[in-house]
Amino acid sequence: MTDATPRGMGCVRHAFVEPLLRQGKAPTRMEVAATLEVGVGRVDAALAALEATHGVVLDPHSGEPWVLHPTRARRPQPGSRGIRKDGG
Repeated sequence: MTDATPRGMGCVRHAFVEPLLRQGKAPTRMEVAATLEVGVGRVDAALAALEATHGVVLDPHSGEPWVLHPTRARRPQPGSRGIRKDGG
């Protein structure tokens, strides 16, 4: 599902963030649309919704993501950034 629902926004965010984490480069909107097998308009709608909730910052000219907030891209591991191993 790729739309402005939370689930659709999560799919789009994941489609941008995972390649960024693995390859060091985020895909384009067209590449994400092809990966998700949807039109770029649906990706754009999800990106606009993510931008409204501060999940991404979009380039005002191209519509491509400038800033992706990958805070939910991976499950936090004990000992990483404020997560204590003792559970506190």
